[in-house]
Amino acid sequence: MKYQLIITILCAINISWGQFGGLKEIDPFAIYKMTNGKIIPPEEAIRLTVVESYSAITSMDDDGSNKTVLIYKSYNDLKGYFSDDVISQMKKMDISFGSKSTIQSIQNNWLGKVIPDFNFISTDGNILKLAQLAGRVLVFNFWFTTCSGCLKEIPELNKLVNQYKKNDNIVFIAPALNDSYTIKSFLKEKQFIYSCVEGADFINKIGISGYPTHLIVGKSGKIIWLEQGVKTNIIDKISNIIEKEINE
Repeated sequence: MKYQLIITILCAINISWGQFGGLKEIDPFAIYKMTNGKIIPPEEAIRLTVVESYSAITSMDDDGSNKTVLIYKSYNDLKGYFSDDVISQMKKMDISFGSKSTIQSIQNNWLGKVIPDFNFISTDGNILKLAQLAGRVLVFNFWFTTCSGCLKEIPELNKLVNQYKKNDNIVFIAPALNDSYTIKSFLKEKQFIYSCVEGADFINKIGISGYPTHLIVGKSGKIIWLEQGVKTNIIDKISNIIEKEINE
């Protein structure tokens, strides 16, 4: 098996949470393993690359079969998989691409712009169409079910929803990396009263790879605010943005 360095993969190799490095979705046909040879669940691989300081690179046979996603902590872990000169090139690519954070990229691309239309599938099979929510304030939380930072925030996010439950012009939506079955199973064990939906395609469209990420769309349909990572005052920030928007 040859480990192939492809430019699009290299852009996603980065090191720390909140930068280019997080795996964005599960590939059902891939094997996920650590550099010590241990096979791990796909959900654990995603958690390691978006929450912990791990990175990922994809390998496959020359015919495109036997796809493996290798999870590594540092470049030293890749010795034995790549030659020294290849690892040196990877380090150079990190210098070129790794200094720009995902959140900065999203801000540059999306802040002040109209959110793209999208149809989400809710856990009960209903379609949630963004186009039908025009004129409302949309509060997004991007997450996945094994993200420790995401789970830590949920009790406070539930309080936020309850705070505005009498205002139909504020809609709380939580696109998840997971599929509906996984989300449903999670919700049986833990309460999360945002509208939880399958969100991998939309997440990729926006370019989010750090979790949790919060995003607010104003009444104009434009993205007016976003924040990434676990913050102690995140709920106050969200509430302040909502209040400012609904009172204008």
